[in-house]
Formats: sequence, structure tokens, C-alpha cells
Amino acid sequence: MLTKIPQNLLRTYLQRQEPLARLNRYNFLGRFLWMKPILGEIKDELFPPVVEVTPVVEETATTGEPVAILYTNERLYIEYRSCPIRNPLNCSFPQQAVQEDAKATSCVKCGFPATLAQKTKLKGNRGTYTVETLLGRRGMGRLYQGTQLDDSQPVTIKEYLLPQKVFNKEELTQRKAAFISLAGLNLADGRMQDCRLICPWEAIADRTNIKEERCYLITKSKLDTYPTLSRYLARHGAMTSAQVQQVLKQVLQTLVFLHEQKFSLPSGQIKQKLAHGNLNLHSLLIDEESFFIYLCDLALWENLFHPPTTTTIKPVLADDLSALGQVAFQLLIGKAVDPASEAPIHPKDYQQWPPISPQLKEFILRLVGMGIGFESANAAHQALLKLPTEKEEPIHSLVVTEEKPQKVKVSRTPLIIFGTTVSLLLLGGLIWFLASKLSAQEATESEFLACCIKDVPPLPHGKFTYTGEAKGTWTYVLQQPNLIAKDKTLEAELQKRLRKSQLIYKPVKYKDNISATQNAVVQEVRAGKADFAITSLVDQQNDDLTYKEFAYDGLVVFVNFSYSRREKSLPNALKGKITFAQLRQLYTGQIKNWQELGGPDLRVKLYIPTETEALQIFEQRVLKDKSSIEAFRSLWQNSKKKANSNITTPATLITQLSTSAILRKVIEDFENNKVGGKAGGIGFGTISKVYGQCSVYPLAVAEQGEPVQSIVQNNGLPIDPSTDLCNNKGSYYPNEQLFSTKKYPLAYPITVVYARDNRRSTVGANFVNILKTKESQQLLSKTGLVPLQPLPEN
Repeated sequence: MLTKIPQNLLRTYLQRQEPLARLNRYNFLGRFLWMKPILGEIKDELFPPVVEVTPVVEETATTGEPVAILYTNERLYIEYRSCPIRNPLNCSFPQQAVQEDAKATSCVKCGFPATLAQKTKLKGNRGTYTVETLLGRRGMGRLYQGTQLDDSQPVTIKEYLLPQKVFNKEELTQRKAAFISLAGLNLADGRMQDCRLICPWEAIADRTNIKEERCYLITKSKLDTYPTLSRYLARHGAMTSAQVQQVLKQVLQTLVFLHEQKFSLPSGQIKQKLAHGNLNLHSLLIDEESFFIYLCDLALWENLFHPPTTTTIKPVLADDLSALGQVAFQLLIGKAVDPASEAPIHPKDYQQWPPISPQLKEFILRLVGMGIGFESANAAHQALLKLPTEKEEPIHSLVVTEEKPQKVKVSRTPLIIFGTTVSLLLLGGLIWFLASKLSAQEATESEFLACCIKDVPPLPHGKFTYTGEAKGTWTYVLQQPNLIAKDKTLEAELQKRLRKSQLIYKPVKYKDNISATQNAVVQEVRAGKADFAITSLVDQQNDDLTYKEFAYDGLVVFVNFSYSRREKSLPNALKGKITFAQLRQLYTGQIKNWQELGGPDLRVKLYIPTETEALQIFEQRVLKDKSSIEAFRSLWQNSKKKANSNITTPATLITQLSTSAILRKVIEDFENNKVGGKAGGIGFGTISKVYGQCSVYPLAVAEQGEPVQSIVQNNGLPIDPSTDLCNNKGSYYPNEQLFSTKKYPLAYPITVVYARDNRRSTVGANFVNILKTKESQQLLSKTGLVPLQPLPEN
């Protein structure tokens, strides 16, 4: 018995848990290899096999789960009293009738409409369709796989029923007419948009034949054949809190779209602020491979087929949020009803809740109305994005050593008792520790949606062209060798990971017209000459384009730096900072000597980079007003003329060079001690090109209030003029938080831009998801870009 102490202790502990909590704790403990044999011995005692007596019900063709299990405690079409299970929509006899006689139109047991026979043809306004295979029930109808005969393309057919035992002639006629008018959605402005909402291709109903009891909804996407979340739970059990958070995020995105857009119905009627109205485990479909959630079966047409005796409430937007909260709770507990009582389980039954973070629990309770509710789906979505991302408890290392028994010539009883006591204490403590871990809030956050490029949907196969600014940040980080590793480029590293797709980068070339650059890049996408663009010049966004951020860059203003001579250096004299007002004075020629700013007696030399995006952002963020921009451009143009005429003058000039050349010139100015040649240079450039060197000092900048330093040390403090930038390389880096929160006034996002048109390729949307993975973010950070969030150390 003493050798079975671990088994007995674990069995006692786990058997005290509610079944769902028991399963969660069992799976968690099973992550430890040394515990697996112990758990395996007690598994049958913890989870005895359940012998169920299943009624004769239809099984779904795709999964085999009995429909009665998925639609528990439901009584539909009670007028068909001779149905063996009192719900003919779930019963298998209507299908058996057709299997025995292909011409059968009704069930031999109760007379309910039989399922459609194979090769049944359905004629609609947009095509003719043939029935291939029965997939099973979903919601108020039966699903079939079919084919559109015109082009031999697969379709999904949903058969709705208006049995004459349930609906009278007037009701049947009215509901058919409403079905034709309402079953379909398109954006009112004609745009195509992928919002994970399954919209019908065609609604078919014979309004002239009052004896026809069937209506059909045709969809052309295979998405309609994905399993429902109800079916998912029947197969896999409860979702993890991280999975539920993903479901919430995706469904709320779709609800924001549904609640805020204008839609055109088949009748031509325009509807705005449309509620789904039928949100439940049966109307949410899941692509298990990519974990995408799709919404289907809107109440707009689904409710038309509820029996007249059913009380139907007009859907409102708030009901969608409450229903989503209920769905989230059901996903967490793995069921919708209590198996014993067949009564729905409500979130207010706190004993049912599994261990999740308090923030996520509070969010779900707010959705269902237990707390301060959300004003809209958008407000709920924004609140969800602020929550810590749920994450599975990582098991890093847990080393358990097994002591070999030693042969001793003394009585073993005291040793056994002592060892047993210690083992019990250790094992009990370990179980308490692990149990507390299961209940504790996650302290860390999962930074990105996916770990690796292979974990997100790949690019479509083929060759695709995209664009950007020829001298912009993306061109530099993409094609500059040695940023990722010696003799390697980001472009080559990404292409290796893109499988069977090829991206061809064709940047837009420009001259000095800064304002035209963004228009040129965006126009390439809008005109279809490029599948997407990567740019930072997106201050003026357009409704026909989608903009997705995947990294940050920013301008840094810098002056010469020498740690050994720092006492007399410009950074020290300026106290490591400069204001936007001072920069305006410098770059419009108003300040010509550093003494005017409290610095040494050095002539000001101004440098600007060649990148269009850096110049445009400097004009927009720093110079701002029209007069300052004109003075800057005038000084720049005059400097060009003087440079071309070889006129030597001590007047303030603007010199335009590449960023790497500016870095060299600024330090040369500092070290040049010729008579009349003493000057202190100042320049600006993108942090992706300036970060990592130590010949210049990046100044903290202030638009209003306190100055903000973009570079932070490992101790969390910003650098200052006393920091040895050369000898302490690796101990400072861009402050990601300042960039992501936009608290650094010269920060800006790097963005993928693609058309909001589903007729176009999805390569842009897929590529930005690839760039957001941890794997890609690590590569981007090596090029000097600032990642979306802090990355774990390698």
C-alpha cells in the first residue's frame, strides 16, 4: 500500500473536483512526464466510461455526433405527435424514407417532410443546383453539399421547412415572400469585405405553389460546411481561456462590422445597425485548422421558420453582446445545459466557472449584463483588446530526482515511515502549488497572435507585386545586407519562409516632390498595379483601403557625441534635449550659433536625410505651420544653389545626405578644429538607421511638456549625456512602449496597405499576419525597426 501513496493522494485530490475542473487539472498535471504513469493508473477511476442509451436520431454525416446531443431539451414541430423522438428535425426516419424510396417526400412514421434525395435539382434566379450529400442539421434547417450546374462549382444548400401541419396557407405565403426579400446581405456602397460573416448567394422559394413546404438558401463558400461550436464542444470538450478570448475577439470584430455598416437586402431595402439576433453555439462555425470563427444564420431569415406558436422577439444590438457572453461561458465549461436536469447553465452559477483570469471573467459577466454593460460592440471590442492575453501556464523545467534505495543493515520501518511522511509532504505541497497555478491570474502576456510563420494562413500560391517608397524605411530594411546576419537580407529570409509564393517588390521612385510620394504609392494599389503597399505615409487614410500596422519607426534628432570629451560636448550643453520650437528656429535659419541655445561657440550646421518619409514627417510633426515649412524649403533650395556654385560662406546651410553620411559628417564637424571651420552639426534620421551607433547622441525631444527620450537602458531608465554609448553597446535599445503608445512624438507605424475589395487577392492581408508573428517580429527588430510589443529574449 505504501507504494501506492502518490496514486491514492492524487485520486483523492482529483475526485473532490467538479468533473470539468477535474479534467482541467488532470490534463495540466499530465504535462509532467514523471506524473503520466501515476495518472494513467487512476484515469479509469477518475473518468469512468459512460454508457448512454441514445434514441434513434439522425447522425450528422460529417461528424457522427447524434443531433439530439447537440440540440438538447428541444421540442420542435410538436404537431407531428407520432415522431418517435418528438422532434422530426432531429429524427433519422425522414432520411431513411428517402434511402428506401428515392421518390419519398415524407416520413413514413409521422409524415414530416423527408430529406432531399440525391440529384434533386433546384432552380433559382442565379443558377440551377443539384443536391449531392446530406450533411446534417443546423439551426432551423438541413444542410446539403451540392453543385451549381452552370459552372460545376460546389455550393452548400440549406433546406428550410414550412410544414403545412404547422403553418397555414397565409403564413406560408407571407414567410416565403419575406425569405426572398430578406435572405441576403451586401454592403450598401457595393464594396466587398471579408468580415467572417457568411452571406447567402441566393434564396429560393416557390411563392406560387402553396403546397410547396420547402425553401432553400444557397451559399457558394465551403465555410458553410465548417462545424458549429456546438459540434466542436461535443468532439473536443471545453475550450481554454486563451481560445475563448480569441473567439470573443473575432466575433466582436464581426459584430462591429454588422452593427455599424449599411447593408442592402435583396429587396433593395437599406438596413443600418443590423443585429445578428441568433448568436449561439449553432450559428458560430469554426475553421479548426486556422481557428477562425464565422457567423451564419442571421435571425433576419432564420426566425422566419420558427413555428407560429414560438414567441419571437425583435433582435436588438445589445442582445448580441449578451448572447456572445453566454457563448463564451458555455465554451469555457464545455456545455450549454446541465446533463442531469437538462436546464441551461447560467454564468451566475459561479461554481461552474473554470480557473481563468479575473479580468476575462469580469469581461464575460459584463457582456451578459452582470455588471456595467458595454454601450456597443465596438466598446466591448476595445475593452477586450486592453485585457491581458490569456496564456497557457508554461512548464519550463521541473527536475525530480529519484533516490536509489541504499542497502543498510538496520530496520527499514523507521526509514519507510520517515520517507513516506516526507513524500506525502512534498507531493501534497506540489499539488497545492500546481492547483494554485491553475487558479492564479496569468502574469505575462502572449505578445502576438501566433508564434511562427507556419502557424498563420500562408500567402496564396503564385507571384505578387507590392510597392513602397524607393528611399523609404521599408526599402532599406528589406534590401540592406548584413542587418539580419552577415551577407543576408530581410527580403531573402522572408522569401525562404513563404513556401510556394513569391513577392516582387517594385518601389515607387520619386524626386523632390514630398507631398506626391504617398499619393503615388497608394495609387499603385488603388489602380491594381500593386497587390499591396508598405509605407509609413498614411496620415490621410481612405475608406477604400485597409491599413494594418506591423512595426514602428521614428525620427531621432542627433548631435555629435564623444564620451571622453562629453563635458564640452553639445549633448551636455543642451542637457540631452531639444524642443520642437528650437528645431523650428534652427531649420528655418533663425538660430545660427549654438550659443543662442546656451551651448558652445560653434556655428550651426544643418543636415537632412534623403528619405522622403523622414522629411515629410519632420515637416508635419516638427515644422507644422505653413510659414515654417516654406522657410525650411526656401533655406534648403538656397543651400542647393550655393553648393552648386561652390560659394564658400559661413551662413547657415542645409546639407542633404544619406543618413550614414550624415552620421560621419556630424562627428567630422566636431573634430574639425580649423580656423573658421568650427561647427556643431545637427541632423535627424530614422531610428532604424541611427540606433546602434555611438558617434552621435540622440536627443530627447519635447513637443509640449517634458522631453521624451526614445532610447532606454536595461535598467529601464532613459540614456543621458553621461551614458557611454560606445562601451555600453547592447545595454540600451528603443523604448517599445513609447512607440506603441505614441508617447514618443516622432514615432510612426510601418503599415501594409491593401484594397477593401474581396475580388482582389488576399495576399496583403495574409502578409501582414505573417509580419505580426513572433518569428517575423524578431527579424524586423534585427533590422532596426521597433516591434509592436517587447519581444522575449532569445
